[in-house]
Amino acid sequence: NLPAQNIYDQLQPRILGLNGGAFLIAYTDNNNADGNSYGVRLQHYDANGAAVGGPFTVNTTVTDNQSFPELAKLADGGYVVTWHSNNQDGNSWGVYARLMNADGTPRSGEFAVNTYTPGQQANADVATLANGDFVVSWVSDNATLGGWSVMVQRFTAGGVKVGGEVLASDGNSQSNSDTYSHITALDTGGYVVTWSAPTISSHEVYARQFDAADNAVDAPLRMNAYTSSTQYRPDVAGLPGGRFVGAWQSNGQD
Repeated sequence: NLPAQNIYDQLQPRILGLNGGAFLIAYTDNNNADGNSYGVRLQHYDANGAAVGGPFTVNTTVTDNQSFPELAKLADGGYVVTWHSNNQDGNSWGVYARLMNADGTPRSGEFAVNTYTPGQQANADVATLANGDFVVSWVSDNATLGGWSVMVQRFTAGGVKVGGEVLASDGNSQSNSDTYSHITALDTGGYVVTWSAPTISSHEVYARQFDAADNAVDAPLRMNAYTSSTQYRPDVAGLPGGRFVGAWQSNGQD
């Protein structure tokens, strides 16, 4: 059990291994831990599973709701945390991140991931690349792209944006409703993004590869062969040789 105040809800746990066998857990706390509704909390543990210090809040903006954390380890042993925050960017949900040292002390303040702010930008994921940069994916209700699309933004290890937002999905699925984005690094230096999207008769899961310069390697690839009913909430992991493996939920297949 996390050494947190265990009333109300502690949700959406994410775990990250650190150097030397230590690890940390990020979670959303609905106990007004940050002073206002939901907040993102972190707890560090040593290699034996003993808590190191107590849980602490990573978001510094506490108004409204900060939730759905994700984690990625940086090349020097530190890490990056992402989450989405309601009304912080002035227009519904936005995606934010913060760099942390391996001992849990802050390396940076929180900073905005998305540049486009109208509508919702939410449900982020994050991965560290072979060159030490990191990439964040999220779902964007982007009116200039016709609606819900999956976007990616690259950062240096120091949290500086590299280029602009990259459209990962085709932006042209039925109802423009691309959702449930995940991202993972490939050993080629690039990365692959997954998401789910509705079709006329069902819901499919897709993947798209990008090279080390953020160029799309291919068109969106449908991963599921079974096309009846609903396939959604995909996840993805990189494998040696530039390969990757995906998994997802499928309704009625078995």
